[in-house]
Amino acid sequence: MKTTEFKPLMSQLLKELEVNSNIRNFGDRWLDEHASLSLDSTLTFLDRLDIPYEVHSVGRQLQKQECLIGVLVGDDGGVLYQLENQQLQVLLDGQYTPITPEELGAYSIALVITNPPREKPDADWLDGRLKRYRPIIPKLMILGFIANIFALSIPFITMAVYDHVIGGGAAHELPGIAVGALLLFGMMLSMRILRSQLLTTISNRVSREISESILNRLFRSSPTLLKQTPYSTLLARTSIGDRLKGLAQGTLGGALLDLPFVLMFLIAIGILGGWLVIVPIISIALYALLARQSQKQSAKMSSHTTVGGASRQTLIDEVAGKLYFMKGSNVIPHWIRRFKKANTLAARNSFAMATLQAKFTSMYYFLSIGSNLAVIALGVGLIFDGLMSPGGLIATMMLISRVTGPVNMLANSAARFPQAKQAKQQINQLIAQRVEGSYNFQHAPLPEAAPAIELDQLTIRFPNQLRPALSGVSANVEAGQLVAVTGAMGSGKSSLLEAIGGLLVAQNGFVKINGVNLSQYDPQLYRHWLGYRGEQPQMLLTSIRDFVSDGREMTDEHIEQAITLSGGGEWYSSLPDGLATQLGDITPYCLTDRMIDFEGRILAHTKLLAHDFPLYLLDIPSLNSAERQAFEEFLTRRRGNATILFTTHDNDLVKMSDQVIVLDKGAAVYAGPVPEDEPEESDAANLAPTPDNETSEAPNE
Repeated sequence: MKTTEFKPLMSQLLKELEVNSNIRNFGDRWLDEHASLSLDSTLTFLDRLDIPYEVHSVGRQLQKQECLIGVLVGDDGGVLYQLENQQLQVLLDGQYTPITPEELGAYSIALVITNPPREKPDADWLDGRLKRYRPIIPKLMILGFIANIFALSIPFITMAVYDHVIGGGAAHELPGIAVGALLLFGMMLSMRILRSQLLTTISNRVSREISESILNRLFRSSPTLLKQTPYSTLLARTSIGDRLKGLAQGTLGGALLDLPFVLMFLIAIGILGGWLVIVPIISIALYALLARQSQKQSAKMSSHTTVGGASRQTLIDEVAGKLYFMKGSNVIPHWIRRFKKANTLAARNSFAMATLQAKFTSMYYFLSIGSNLAVIALGVGLIFDGLMSPGGLIATMMLISRVTGPVNMLANSAARFPQAKQAKQQINQLIAQRVEGSYNFQHAPLPEAAPAIELDQLTIRFPNQLRPALSGVSANVEAGQLVAVTGAMGSGKSSLLEAIGGLLVAQNGFVKINGVNLSQYDPQLYRHWLGYRGEQPQMLLTSIRDFVSDGREMTDEHIEQAITLSGGGEWYSSLPDGLATQLGDITPYCLTDRMIDFEGRILAHTKLLAHDFPLYLLDIPSLNSAERQAFEEFLTRRRGNATILFTTHDNDLVKMSDQVIVLDKGAAVYAGPVPEDEPEESDAANLAPTPDNETSEAPNE
């Protein structure tokens, strides 16, 4: 079977979907700016265009999966397909033709396109996801019905044993009854296990889809928003789906499915005990009343618990990120006092919440025992009156447990249902919030050569900060120039590079690339087009090959040559796995995502040398002698071929540059050519931190 590479395949897909001209033009530009597409980048492409899709394994069930159009994915590419009378037909040479089972075996997964590109967010995204599982609900109910029929028969078998076998002296019938009871018990257990497995599978799948969708939205969120959001909050968002999962699986999920069949057991109690059925009915009403009160009181107390826990977590996040600073200062006693106060408050609130839950749990237990005792007391009177047999009373007791059991479980979990409702609202809000490029398919072509940059009155202010990180910065950079950005600590150097790189959004002013406003470029494509390096190299738990190549096609020889040029040849030759070496194995004791010392700097510099970016933004104000020499060689090699802006405190590197931008407290005090004889006030050597400017208003430096 002929397959097509992903890049032309996506172009075919847009044509078959008959998308509007804006989406088509944007998609064509996206494809033009990628030399090739892998499966991962293909999914990124679909996500960026808001084309809803599902990933399925190739099998018989694929022919029953409704789709607008689909993509069969093999080892070397893929092919478009559609369903015609539940038969797969693939697009070959402009026509759809049936595919044989043997040909279908060459493909491993299928991307099922369910709808055309969305033009606005779904009002209830989660409900749309759950609708796909509604056909399974009748199967779950059938399993529950069968299991409860078996459970219903066991009390009647017990009654027959007491009234007929024991009371009638029919001991010879006991083995047959025992075998039947065991068979019923085994079938009931099998049905319940099967139902539990099905519930767990569905709930885990839904939770996984929620986490993946939220994570995808986080990746597409504005870097400014992500920078201002604590890591603990971002991580908590990805686990919101677990709140819903807990409702569907385990004993609570079983109780929810058993609840409709409570009526069946009430009817059976009415048949056996007559007016005794009033006892479980009253119990259900009391359970509902107590559960309502539990929800109200838990809602009031949960706000206090949340505030106390959030205060403690904020302090924990603070010490996690600033431990080394704290150890080198005299703030630890003060921090411990703050933590003790927050920890005591959180502990008190948790204790109050646990006490409240224990109180209602005790009430539910008392209600369950009280129901049984009431049935016994009233049932004994019926036995003496000849209206009920002893076996009937025992059977009634067993049936009442089938009524109060699910109700008791739901009442104990009453506080979780408002939390689940709140989780659903949070999920829909996270999915619906605007991200970079949401339903906006405007993208100017990115230049292939070194660009010119224009900064006009660029102003950026961070929340809760007195003075702006950048204040009215203006400068013009010609194509291919080397530009040094210098100034004291906290003067706004990192913020300037991040603004040019699209990582910070200006409140005033603008950045232009070759005369085009930065907002006219797609943010994802723009940041992938340039090369950016932060002051502290960062890593992911991946291989050296993947870290350096950064998702681009690159030969191993090219990467190894870049490592040698960066001064890491001897170190690289000592690695037994070469480019397959995992970064986590290089720094196994590093608890953050930051690479440290020699290895991190070598790999960060290797990444610069391995790529030919038209624009480099390098936040590297401090270099040792070896790094400085390698960096000078890099600047010499790339001069004229790329526009390079770099931060530095080194006056000699400033003199190598074509232009210099001198920042002081967020303002540009000088922006222009490097003077041959630098005046004292613009000398980079005289811009060392002073007590007045060591405290940065920008969190980047």
